[in-house]
Amino acid sequence: MKIAIFASEIPSTVFIENLIKGLAQRGHAIYLYGKYIKDPNYSEYKNIHIYKEPKTKVGMVLYAIKYFFILLFSNPKKLATILKISKTDSYLYWIYRFNLYATVLSFNADILHIQWVNSVLYIDSLVESKLIKTIVSLRGTHINVTPLYQEACKKAYIKVFPSVSGFHGVSHTIIKEAQKYDSSANERAHVAYPAVTEATLNKFRTRNNPQAEEFNVISIGRHHWKKGYNYAFDAIKILKDKNIPVNYTIVAEGQLDEQLIYQIKDLDIENEIKITGGLPHAKVLEKVQNADAFLLPSLEEGVANVVLEAMAVGTPVVSTDCGGMLEVINDGENGYIVKSGYANLLADALEKVYHLNEEQRKQMTIKAHETIVEKHTLETQLNEIEKLYKQVLDS
Repeated sequence: MKIAIFASEIPSTVFIENLIKGLAQRGHAIYLYGKYIKDPNYSEYKNIHIYKEPKTKVGMVLYAIKYFFILLFSNPKKLATILKISKTDSYLYWIYRFNLYATVLSFNADILHIQWVNSVLYIDSLVESKLIKTIVSLRGTHINVTPLYQEACKKAYIKVFPSVSGFHGVSHTIIKEAQKYDSSANERAHVAYPAVTEATLNKFRTRNNPQAEEFNVISIGRHHWKKGYNYAFDAIKILKDKNIPVNYTIVAEGQLDEQLIYQIKDLDIENEIKITGGLPHAKVLEKVQNADAFLLPSLEEGVANVVLEAMAVGTPVVSTDCGGMLEVINDGENGYIVKSGYANLLADALEKVYHLNEEQRKQMTIKAHETIVEKHTLETQLNEIEKLYKQVLDS
């Protein structure tokens, strides 16, 4: 197949990059258009083709002129259509849309796979034109939260979703969110759970919880209200008051919100909290594996990849029941899962991890690893994505 993938930036997130490379390894021709951030290292993939979005206004104009004449001589009818559907009130935005639409359609791809659902805000006319079959991925915030406070996003979903050829959901739960904007979305939707790489799975190991020394808990994720760090801090305070020697590390880019800084001081847990800036993925995974527990205190997620990776490498997980996490964790078997928004429940679950004996910890982490092997390998994800592609092409 010839697959156009739009993820706004090149390279994209780790999980989207794994998808791109996995599809390329299976022999599909992959075409990428977006803002070029750095070298994505596709040197071993001759079937991945990159088209860089111009970075300046002059570059945008020159790029548009280039594709205008390419289409004028190769397919004037398509050119006329692209000019029409890309038109907006803003001159520069019109050029941006023309460049995006013209580039994507020049690929002559079988499918356009839009990785972030909020991209339909500016790729709406192309989807509605049905000049190419489109698939939209439903991953988390952009479908669960963004349309609740961005009216333009909500209107775009209502307007565009009926024209989407197929939806890729990271969980069954998240597909239900799409039905709020298109009641028939589930009929064109298919679940392909997030995946971890074989290299990550191979890092699995079990070890005992060193209760006599420290109880090291870790969370990974940006500083955002949806991550629920305020509930995590309250939970750490509860553990501290029980004389559990807890240390809590958060790995995240950016600055901690001033309200959370105040909360840490107010709770007198400054010695228990460590905030670490963004790290390379390999370093993050190393920190997760060396922790005694992984905590996901979020109020909203799709399916958190960081939880899957923690389960893959052998770190016990405590998660809230946000998003599709109930489709991953069976409470008390392969981790602990509690209702979101309750610090006492997070603390209780963390305390259970702390008190696991060696055999209990071993069995829980083995079951967690088996869950990932069964449902969350890259091979399984690619099989499901290909199945969705074929369904769309056959429809």
